[in-house]
Amino acid sequence: MLVLFFIGQIGLISSLVNFGALFAFCLLHVSVAWYYLGRKKSKNYLLHLVVPALGFVIIAYVLFDADSLAKIGGIVWLVIGGGVYIVNRARGVSAGPSPDHAAIPAQTR
Repeated sequence: MLVLFFIGQIGLISSLVNFGALFAFCLLHVSVAWYYLGRKKSKNYLLHLVVPALGFVIIAYVLFDADSLAKIGGIVWLVIGGGVYIVNRARGVSAGPSPDHAAIPAQTR
């Protein structure tokens, strides 16, 4: 359905994909610091705080400098995704496969 809306706008599509990838990499850097410093109680601040913070700043700068239509579209897409997540969470729908489903070999499903 989105393909029909974006026919002939390959630049915008590519900008939206780049926005999503860059945003995901920013979250990756945050999660590295959170995991190692918060959960693992690491004292290696250079590797687990400074390096992810530096990566976050560089990628956030590129993201901030992205095309304005890509930023608007990406933020709208994030809001829609967050809304879907909240609705599914309220309904009790899991974000991934259930543990029982994952334990069943693919040949028997």
